[in-house]
Amino acid sequence: MYSRYDSFSLSGQSYINTEKFEGRDWAAFSMYASAAVHELLVPHTVVNLVTAGEKRMYCGNKVMQLRQGDVLVIPAGSLVSSEILHTGNGYSSLNMVLPDEVITSGPVPGNQFISGEMQMLPRNDCRKLLQGVLAALRGNAVTDLHPREWQALLWRQLRSHSALAAMLQRVASSRMDPLMERLRTGIQEDWEMEDLARAACVSVATLKRRFRALYDCSPMEWLWKMRLQRAALLLRSGQLPVKEIAYSTGFTDLSHFYRLFRKQYGVTPVAWRQAGCSA
Repeated sequence: MYSRYDSFSLSGQSYINTEKFEGRDWAAFSMYASAAVHELLVPHTVVNLVTAGEKRMYCGNKVMQLRQGDVLVIPAGSLVSSEILHTGNGYSSLNMVLPDEVITSGPVPGNQFISGEMQMLPRNDCRKLLQGVLAALRGNAVTDLHPREWQALLWRQLRSHSALAAMLQRVASSRMDPLMERLRTGIQEDWEMEDLARAACVSVATLKRRFRALYDCSPMEWLWKMRLQRAALLLRSGQLPVKEIAYSTGFTDLSHFYRLFRKQYGVTPVAWRQAGCSA
C-alpha cells in the first residue's frame, strides 16, 4: 500500500542527493531514468519543484499533470498517488520539507477555505527560491544550506497565498497521524465510523468535526474518495482487470464501484484507463 515518506529515497530513482537536519531529510534532488509509480503517506508538508520531465499526481477527484517548472504543495498527512511518466528525457525534482513548527510560527490573515489536499502554486511562484536550494544542494552555489532559514523564507512566500497558508496551518494543528498510519496499509478494509474514530484516538463527533474543517466532507466520504483515487492510479499505471482493482481498493460491489467512479471522474473506469493510455 502506501509507503511512509520519511526518507526521500524511493524505488526507481537513478540518482538522489539528500540533506539531513536534526536526523531527518529536509531537502533532496532526485532523478528517474524511466517511469515509476509511488503511493505515499507524507507525514510532513513537502514542497515539490519539477526540474525536468512530467508526472501525474492523483488528488481526490482530479489528476494534476505536472511539468518542468511546476511547484506542488503537499500538506502533512496526505495519502499521495504519483505516476512519473516516461517521456524519453527522464524526470527530476527537488523536494523540500516545511515542518509544522515553521508553519505554525505565526497567524495567517484571511478566511477563504481551501481543502487540505495537494495544491499547485501559480507558475513561477517560489521557483526562484527553490532553485536556490537546488543550486546549493548540487554544489553550484556558494550559499551555505541553513535549513531553518530556507524554510522560513519559503514559508514567508507561501504566506502571500493566505488561503493556502491557512489550510496548511489547519492541517498542522489537527494532525491525525494514528489514523493515517492505519489507513496507510489498510485503506481497503471494511471501515465503520467508529473504527476510524478509534484509530484516530478521538470521539466520532471530534473526527467528524476535524474532517469537515480540513476536507469539507465526512470521514466516510473522504475514505471513498481515497479509494477511488487509488483505483484511478492503478487503472492508468497497470494492467490489472477492472474487477480486481475494484476489490483491491475496498469495493465489494462492482456496480457500486462503477457508479462512484463515474460520479467522481466523469467517465467509466474503462474509459479512464483508455484516456490514460492515449495521453
